[in-house]
Amino acid sequence: MGDDKQIVDLVTDFSNALTHGVGAAVVQRPHELHRTIQLEAVPGLPGAHGVRHQRMPNIAQAEAHSDLPGLTTPQVGKGTFSVPTCGVRCGLCVSHEEQGVHEPIVTSIVALVYDVDMPLTDMSIDEARNYRPNVPEPEGFDAFWAETLDEHAGIPVDLTAEPFENHQTLVDTWDLSWAGYQGSRVDGWLHAPAGAKGPLPLVIEFIGYGASRGVPIGSAFAAAGYAHIVVDPRGQGSGHPALTENCPDINEGSGAPGCMTQSLSDPHGHYYRRLFTDDFRCLEASRQLDLVDPDRIVVLGHSQGGGQAIAMSGLAAMRGVKLAGAFVDAPYLCHMRRSCDVAMAGPYLEVVQYLAAHPPLYERAFETLGYFDGLHFARRARIATWFSVAMMDQVVPPSSVWAAYNAWGNGEVTDKHIDIYPFAGHKAGEDFQLWNQLVVMEQLFS
Repeated sequence: MGDDKQIVDLVTDFSNALTHGVGAAVVQRPHELHRTIQLEAVPGLPGAHGVRHQRMPNIAQAEAHSDLPGLTTPQVGKGTFSVPTCGVRCGLCVSHEEQGVHEPIVTSIVALVYDVDMPLTDMSIDEARNYRPNVPEPEGFDAFWAETLDEHAGIPVDLTAEPFENHQTLVDTWDLSWAGYQGSRVDGWLHAPAGAKGPLPLVIEFIGYGASRGVPIGSAFAAAGYAHIVVDPRGQGSGHPALTENCPDINEGSGAPGCMTQSLSDPHGHYYRRLFTDDFRCLEASRQLDLVDPDRIVVLGHSQGGGQAIAMSGLAAMRGVKLAGAFVDAPYLCHMRRSCDVAMAGPYLEVVQYLAAHPPLYERAFETLGYFDGLHFARRARIATWFSVAMMDQVVPPSSVWAAYNAWGNGEVTDKHIDIYPFAGHKAGEDFQLWNQLVVMEQLFS
């Protein structure tokens, strides 16, 4: 049963529960037992009084789709969707004959989608701590990335930085732009302490899947005295408030909705080849800024952003670009073959869905994804790193994080650290982890 149908059934069952007093059914699918949806009825008539809250665990992800009338698309994670009266044919306008009511019983239903930390579904800490899987690299991994970056070596980065009014007195902001994949424009925010002349340490931050560079407020790194670039991921941005449009992508090949399955038969057309090229060009462009000390640049990211930080650490080592460190939180895009087996939510399921419909593509698909797997970049990294892992993460299997952490430096880097959050979901340490990072940076940049 598809997600659209599930949501219609769910709302139907709930509205019937309100009008007829029957229990609302729990709708669930494999890999989707990690959510709780709370339905709140807003009473419109006396017939709806007395039933205000229903909490039902283990309901499928609340992803309303644009082709389902009356539903507003939320993001997987905390968010809401509203079902207006008569928005869908789901029983919201049921005549309640027993009470003589011939008008809508409920004016609206609001569903709140919560992240619910679940028991361990992957390895225990003791098992994962020493997890070092033997994952073969795709043939010609180094040559693939050398070819990709060589193709762009002759394209000027064409960096521009326009002052942007952020309505804050202690932080200055610039609207940053540079030439990324095949010269297409990529954007980011540059934040720095107000009036700073530099050279300053620089934190380059990469963003999670579906997000954007967002609204230019609240840079903890600028407040700490550093320059801070937030990179806009091309073609994404549906899950983040933003003041500006996202950088467009150049679509190549077919695939399921999302970024994971575009051109699974050929890594040259895959989305992450374009994104990682954009990111590496940012490393090069940022060194041209008078505000930045090129010897004190770190990369940082959570989830997809953590995968990007790993990839940039590996590519920087391969191309002789100096970095001072990498801060990697709950990184996505690592040990992807296992992650597609274990993940219970999130973008890995795009691959699962697509390969279920295209069985002959199975082997070629994972060979393609191997060119973007953080395990192989982590082995090439030669800088200090600070990881974090959430042991109840349903989106990024904890074992995949440990695999990347243990592969880091291929035995040649001893300055590496990992913070463990035994009872956290995908958000991991959140502000606590940011605090830890600020403490480390204070020492690293001194």
